[in-house]
Amino acid sequence: MLNAMFLILIVFPITSALLGVIGFLIAKKIWIAPLLVLILTILFLYVMANGDSSFFIWIGIFPLISLITSTATWYTVKS
Repeated sequence: MLNAMFLILIVFPITSALLGVIGFLIAKKIWIAPLLVLILTILFLYVMANGDSSFFIWIGIFPLISLITSTATWYTVKS
């Protein structure tokens, strides 16, 4: 099993960015992927991190990464 910090610092940001791009390309809406990432991050917080409050900042950061990549994909597809 992977270390929780490795997941939080490496795997989840990359996954959030990829979900932002893929979510926009599939749904054609900017907010779908960040919402999905938000739900998955909250689930991770309670399942893997046992509700540790030191991980609450990541609940905001991962959807933000997804929102930024969704918006960047929207601008790329738009032009």
